[in-house]
Amino acid sequence: MAKEKKSKSSSLRAAAADAVGPVAKNFGKEIAPVGTEAGRLVRSAAHTLMRPAFSVVWGADKIFDWIEQRVAERVDKIPESERKEADIRIAGPALEAVRYLENEEEIRDLFASLIAKSMDKREKTNIHSSYIEIAKQLDALDAKIFKLIGAHYSFPIARWAWKDGIEKIIDRNIFIVDFMSNSENVSLITRGLQNLDRLKLIEIDFMSSLAKKERYSSLGENPPEFINRPNLPDNFKHTRMDGILTVTEFGRAFFSIIS
Repeated sequence: MAKEKKSKSSSLRAAAADAVGPVAKNFGKEIAPVGTEAGRLVRSAAHTLMRPAFSVVWGADKIFDWIEQRVAERVDKIPESERKEADIRIAGPALEAVRYLENEEEIRDLFASLIAKSMDKREKTNIHSSYIEIAKQLDALDAKIFKLIGAHYSFPIARWAWKDGIEKIIDRNIFIVDFMSNSENVSLITRGLQNLDRLKLIEIDFMSSLAKKERYSSLGENPPEFINRPNLPDNFKHTRMDGILTVTEFGRAFFSIIS
């Protein structure tokens, strides 16, 4: 078993070296001085401005520790007969991305799952290299929301609007009916949902609603107090717009790989 783990680590260490090396080399080229004085100023400014970022960029040792912990624990669940070398198209970009995720454990776990699944023969037809680019575009809250909804097909959603029979003013906030929302998190959840929709992991539809209207009843008929009424004439009345959030086929495929 120890020999097997050593082999797995060696395979991923090689991928890490390939992923990390070019970045360090290219960074050096990007700040190379045009002239002696210009170079001195650029290096000084870059060093000052980049110091906070450098402090959280992982080096090879941290990456290897992460491989042996978070990735290995997932690979250990794969039957030995179904294991294979890590797919460099997955492992290389994933290890590169992990370097910059010191404080993003939720996103690091996505990459750990992607690398491990690339080492599972059974997932050959399910995993896709584009999943790496999807994971790179998720914030921690996006990932948390998607992990909560990804295993389901659809959710009731709603937003509020004010109208006078002709004109309609729509509030930007989106509520997932089954989630508790408040003034502090509703805008963040809305932004996360919009990003998941942009990535085609989910589809937000306010042109349709669930047949079972009772699914929306927990929201009530009046907007929450923290939703500010627009400065409109009194003849504008509020209305709840019911909709459907659907996890797309692509989203369900992505969820099966990261879960």
